Amino acid sequence: MATITITALISLFFILDSFMQTKLWELNGSGNFQKSYVSPDGNYRADSFLINKGGATVGHQYRVSVTSLTEKKEFHDDTIYWLYPAIDEISIGWKDNNEIIINKRTININEPDTYYNWKLDGNL
Repeated sequence: MATITITALISLFFILDSFMQTKLWELNGSGNFQKSYVSPDGNYRADSFLINKGGATVGHQYRVSVTSLTEKKEFHDDTIYWLYPAIDEISIGWKDNNEIIINKRTININEPDTYYNWKLDGNL
């Protein structure tokens, strides 16, 4: 009986986890700062963060956010990229004033449809 209960609870956990979606904005402000990358025109700064919220049970995660450096303040630590598990090194570089390439993925900071959330990646 206990085995069935434990099995049912584990199954329920995995089913619920598969339906739960973490929104990128929920990650804003989290993680340990790693490095900054300023856009070519100096209007934006992309910051990379390493998130470690599980100790030995959960691997590290990478988060990249964008902050506006002008008075307009379109962005303030807005997450545009979230990767789990974190790879040894993350590759970040601005392609132009509005597009940034993170691990070979081009993200237009003005088009949220291009933001990357590993939980929504069809290659999982």
